[in-house]
Amino acid sequence: MSLKQRIQEEIKRVASNVDQLKKEDTIDRESLKGLQEEYKKAVFNDGDIDSLNEEIKTIKSRIEKRKIKLEAFTERNNPIIQDMVIVEVDQWLKEIAILEEQAEVISGNLQPIYQKLSDGLEELVCMKYRVDNLREAINYFNKLYLNDASKRQLNLNAVGYDGNPVLNKILPLLIEHKDVFKVR
Repeated sequence: MSLKQRIQEEIKRVASNVDQLKKEDTIDRESLKGLQEEYKKAVFNDGDIDSLNEEIKTIKSRIEKRKIKLEAFTERNNPIIQDMVIVEVDQWLKEIAILEEQAEVISGNLQPIYQKLSDGLEELVCMKYRVDNLREAINYFNKLYLNDASKRQLNLNAVGYDGNPVLNKILPLLIEHKDVFKVR
């Protein structure tokens, strides 16, 4: 069961308590209003102010205690929910620490390979450009100066020398769109 589901179950469990406390609070607040009206009348009519004052204090005290209980039942203050979240977040933090350590090790292992790949790709790209330049020269001279017999001797077709095999060695080493990892 997920953390969210366990929290929802706890909220449901305390819901009847919260409803009962809210009902009691409504009754006490209505009683308090009535007592305050009686108190005002007693002040002008020389009534029993002391007993009314005691009742008012008692009701206000119950309302305040109930307010504290209601606060304790909220999601942010419910101790059971707090304990559930603390345990879960603590586990997540430990897992993050382990994953960060593993990432450090893997990154350290890949760094020399990456450097070697990067250096090799740089060298292959230089070769590719040199091959491109040489092929361009071959095609230029093939088109302008070589006759059919010379083309056959060099194994060149009528249009010249196409393609670049070095490029075909580079492409598999590059990250293709399907292989890109989304990190953000």
